[in-house]
Amino acid sequence: MASLLSDFDNQDFFVRLGGLEKTYGLVAATSNVDIRASLASALADLARRPEYCAAIVDTGGLPAVTALAESPDVKVCLHAVSCARRLSRLKHCRERWSAECLERLLTWLRAFQGHDALCGAILAHFVENTSGDAEW
Repeated sequence: MASLLSDFDNQDFFVRLGGLEKTYGLVAATSNVDIRASLASALADLARRPEYCAAIVDTGGLPAVTALAESPDVKVCLHAVSCARRLSRLKHCRERWSAECLERLLTWLRAFQGHDALCGAILAHFVENTSGDAEW
């Protein structure tokens, strides 16, 4: 699925047919690491485009992204945090993050060692000083 969604035409078709909502359902329904990695990768790829960042946030995808970020599998986590970073770039999207999702993400980011620059980039979008030098 993630490979198919690297194509822009496939992305448009996927979103129009309700693929985002189905993806969130699959995140909640499966504990299979390979499937979760594919789902996280697909969301991260979709989040490369601003219109899909907004769609992910507007259709309730943040709980799925934070659930993926809490995975014990590093590959799933990296895709999820990449998606979260992209979702945090746009002001419209940042304003829509629920306090619960933001708290879950912040809790996870504090525990995620070894990728401070990537985690800092996400946090920087949420503070006035967007230099990326957020302290933990």
